[in-house]
Amino acid sequence: MNRTICEGTSMSTSKYPILDNLEISELMFNSWQKTVNLMAEIFSVPAALVMRVHAKDLEVFVASSNKDNVYQRGVKSPLDIGHYCETVMSTRCELLVPNALKDPKWDKNPHIAFGMISYYGLPLTWPYGEIFGTICILDSKENAYCMQYRQILKHFQESVLYGLETTYQKHHYAKEASLANEKLNIMLQALQQSPSATAITDAELNIIYTNRGFEKLSTHFDDGVSDKVLSNLLKNQISKFTEEDIRRALVVNNYWEGKIQTLDKNDHQHWEHVRISSILDNFGNSSNYLLIRENITKQKMHEDKLRQLALFDQLTGLPNRRLIIHRLNQLIDDAKRNGQKVAVIFLDLDDFKKINDSMGHESGDELIVNAAGRINAILRTSDTLGRFGGDEFIILMGYLDDISSIQQLMVRIKDLFSKGFQIRNRDFLISASMGIAIYPEDGDTPSFLIRSADTAMYYSKKSGRSTYTFHTKSMNLIAEYQVKLEEQLNKALELRELKVFYQPQIDIASGKTVGFEALLRWQNPELGEVSPDEFIPLAEQTDLIVQIGQFVLDQALMQLSIWQKTHDQSLKIAVNFSPRQFYDPSLFTTIQTALAKHKLSTNSLEIEITEGLLMSKNTYVFETLISLRKCGVMVTMDDFGTGYSSLSYLNRYPFNMIKIDRSFIKNITTDMQSRHLVNSIITMTHGIGYKVIAEGVENVDQLNILSRFKCDYGQGYYFGKPSSAEDILLANQKIV
Repeated sequence: MNRTICEGTSMSTSKYPILDNLEISELMFNSWQKTVNLMAEIFSVPAALVMRVHAKDLEVFVASSNKDNVYQRGVKSPLDIGHYCETVMSTRCELLVPNALKDPKWDKNPHIAFGMISYYGLPLTWPYGEIFGTICILDSKENAYCMQYRQILKHFQESVLYGLETTYQKHHYAKEASLANEKLNIMLQALQQSPSATAITDAELNIIYTNRGFEKLSTHFDDGVSDKVLSNLLKNQISKFTEEDIRRALVVNNYWEGKIQTLDKNDHQHWEHVRISSILDNFGNSSNYLLIRENITKQKMHEDKLRQLALFDQLTGLPNRRLIIHRLNQLIDDAKRNGQKVAVIFLDLDDFKKINDSMGHESGDELIVNAAGRINAILRTSDTLGRFGGDEFIILMGYLDDISSIQQLMVRIKDLFSKGFQIRNRDFLISASMGIAIYPEDGDTPSFLIRSADTAMYYSKKSGRSTYTFHTKSMNLIAEYQVKLEEQLNKALELRELKVFYQPQIDIASGKTVGFEALLRWQNPELGEVSPDEFIPLAEQTDLIVQIGQFVLDQALMQLSIWQKTHDQSLKIAVNFSPRQFYDPSLFTTIQTALAKHKLSTNSLEIEITEGLLMSKNTYVFETLISLRKCGVMVTMDDFGTGYSSLSYLNRYPFNMIKIDRSFIKNITTDMQSRHLVNSIITMTHGIGYKVIAEGVENVDQLNILSRFKCDYGQGYYFGKPSSAEDILLANQKIV
């Protein structure tokens, strides 16, 4: 069955050389439908499309079937209105638009109205250069489509181009065949010259005619063409078709179709799409059969490549997340039938980030490959090792009657990691933390078992690493609490559960309150008072930290504006900024806008950052900090001394002040080493022109020592606990 896409001929007035009169077969259309569905799934985008151009408009020819796709098949829109696809067709080059809203060239394009702001597309052409259209993906969020994704889309492009080539050839064959119905001679010429391998048989399926294509295709096999068509087709086949099956289908349906896999004379795999149709006489009986063979080996190779990309990790060749879940489903089904167990082992390399940071990602990749090879070598043939992402692996063990073989494997894995790795002529000793979940005790679905194994793995991390932990029910309670925490946090801003508290910062020499640090607190009706140590890391895992950060900044500046008007114009406010907030290129503008909104000078604000932000070494972080310093905003390094390279950052980044971590202040009254260390930090920091603030000051003895060391500012419970704005008392007097 053919699907007519558009009426008309190639004699169009389009600015593109197009072929409007060619038809796409139902089989080809269905293949493309599967292709765009797979694209949408692999790239996790709302829209994957094949577009076709006509004389005056552009048509959504095939659209992915996912529910969130806003494009409907068959919808047309006029040309020359700024489509991404028009640029792809006119240049015949790929086009990448990560975010149209940020690109003046694309911020007026019609796709924005559908919510699609990112685009990546490739051209589609007929074999002789006429434009067919494009293959593309669109996303409702910013998306730069990494190089790996672009390579995958190019494989999809090759598959569709192959289909266009086939359609083009079939079109011309069909045209010749229609003329052949009128004249026998033309029919014979068309059959003989057809690119399809064609044969005609008698009623007993003995070959009586073959065209050159059929003979050429048969030269792939030792015995060439035999009189018996079915034996010719099925000899050396790897697939499981039988002559009886084919004859039965021809009797019942007058038609048989199948894809046959065989080995040619060189033992290479060969695929054919074979169709056999009855030629009926005047009485409705099968007098002859028409057989068409199509070599689809190249198409199958494309499909195999796509399957490899979709189901296997490109670095290690191991099953990826999608295939792991599929195999785990199969193991669970087998275990249900046999009354056995399945083990899911979540393995994470310890301190892998250090390898990446110190030697680069290429060395990290080499370590991943070596580790995968070692683990795979000690597994049973029935076990599966997959890469879940980054430095995380999953091991599946099925057909288990007890856990003894699991424990034996854990010991062997620990042993193989104890031998170390040599990467680029350097020796590394790296360990692995593992978590184990058992079906059915720890879950009965892949997602539940993997989550349970992941939870157990983190317990191994907390227990000192280089060990393994079996999942327990108590871990589920903690995991459920984390889920509840995330669920409630997502609504906390909207429900006004988040409050900003303020802790005073004191000038040690004068005892005067010079400012406050803004500290976030969360009181939830269901969870009670939640510690920032619990919810801040959770917020940092998502974009929620950006919204929370903007809320804290706005609340803090609003309160400071009130205090400056009613108490002291020189008061300042310190606000903590997450590394994730610095990923936003508009952060500097956001801060400027917030200061202007509350009519505050730039030197009223002090931003506190941690070493984690600086470790990214991104140029935009440095540029943002420089811009903030230049406009007068103060920059403080928080938790100074707790990282392994803090001193190097003092020279590279533009700070005004450093904050000594509370862990150093805690013991300065009793521990001589802590005292000397704090004194050295203060002396060194003053030497390079920075101010110093000490946090965690809890008693007068600590304050006296800091005063003796010439520390500039202090903060801690001795001066005041974090409190709401209503409870703050501004004391402009010396601290006794």
